Amino acid sequence: MRAILGKTFLTLFLTASLSAFSQDHGHDHDESHLEEAPVVLAGVHSIEIFKEAFEKDGSSLGAELIGFESKGVAGDIEVAVFSTSGKDKIKSSLYDCHLHGASAHCDFLEESDSKDYQAAKGSFTAEEFELAAVSAVTLFEEAIAEPSLIQKATFWRSYDLFSSQANIQVKLEWKNAQNAVAESFLYCHHHQHGDGEAEMDCHRQRKAGPFQP
Repeated sequence: MRAILGKTFLTLFLTASLSAFSQDHGHDHDESHLEEAPVVLAGVHSIEIFKEAFEKDGSSLGAELIGFESKGVAGDIEVAVFSTSGKDKIKSSLYDCHLHGASAHCDFLEESDSKDYQAAKGSFTAEEFELAAVSAVTLFEEAIAEPSLIQKATFWRSYDLFSSQANIQVKLEWKNAQNAVAESFLYCHHHQHGDGEAEMDCHRQRKAGPFQP
């Protein structure tokens, strides 16, 4: 049951392109892939809106952030940003988005009731979720299908139960050549290169990892 917290809507119109957004945050990779996957793009924008609202009072968003789910519904895109709500609790902040190229008009709608949830240890920033989104869409385009076919995307914080390495799990639902819904599963993690630099790399896997909201 979703509890509507009043009728006030927070409307944010994001007019900067993702490339400009990346420069503001120190990213130098190619975000243009996200423009080809509107569902993922809406999730990235919504998680940034959530961060701005969370940090408005001077707080710093950290382990509270769990991830997001974004899906196309009747021409619009609905996004739920997952965050912790007390010990072993999770809630969803819901957004309605309309995309115009690389810009998004997103309305904050409501917060869901909290429910039981055991969060994975560790944390990833909003910027790291963006990096994972870019890497995931790039891999999807190179190895699976056109990013525009993605109809639903879920990204969440997790970790490998054997190595205890933190990662971001990704589940993508898309329409295949037979017009049937297919699922692709990825995991993204920091990869250290020989030159000492680290980046967020994504890899395919056969099923979803643990801690999915």
